[in-house]
Amino acid sequence: MKNGWIFFLFIVPIINLFCI
Repeated sequence: MKNGWIFFLFIVPIINLFCI
């Protein structure tokens, strides 16, 4: 579960950068 959270927190900013 923790690994999934780290992956989520790491991927969210990347998606944000792609959206901008």
